[in-house]
Amino acid sequence: MDFYASTPRLAVEVDGAVHQTDDTKLHDERRDRWLAAQGVRVLRLPIRFVLDDLEGALRLITEGARTGLADAPSG
Repeated sequence: MDFYASTPRLAVEVDGAVHQTDDTKLHDERRDRWLAAQGVRVLRLPIRFVLDDLEGALRLITEGARTGLADAPSG
């Protein structure tokens, strides 16, 4: 994971091109399930979104930390 906030138990993953391969997708899904079993929520953000709209990405992370997961943009 790229960032972790312990109090809201929120992991933030910024997904680049490497996350599009079948092997990596499978690994990410397994890890997300394991983290969920530990009570950790995962917010995945596409790297393009973070680079193009950092303010929007920070808003989603803040919202996810405060109220639960926000809807991350796809792609």
